[in-house]
Amino acid sequence: VESTLEICRSGLASIGIKPGDVTALVVTGGTTNLPFIRRKLEQLFEQEIRSGVDPFNSVTLGAGLHAAQRAGLRVQRVEG
Repeated sequence: VESTLEICRSGLASIGIKPGDVTALVVTGGTTNLPFIRRKLEQLFEQEIRSGVDPFNSVTLGAGLHAAQRAGLRVQRVEG
């Protein structure tokens, strides 16, 4: 769990933001349903995980954001 949280910190630092700068926290995947994992993520990002978000849509959005980044674009804000 700690190595995963470090990857989160490192990824955020690489784009110049801190965990507290994230305005919405959405998670997907089987292990994110575990209470321990959810607590650790909420502690890191200093907010509750948003519920009621379709995990398939969030994965699709994440893939689109990743593609934009790979194409050299910088996403300033995501609404939805």
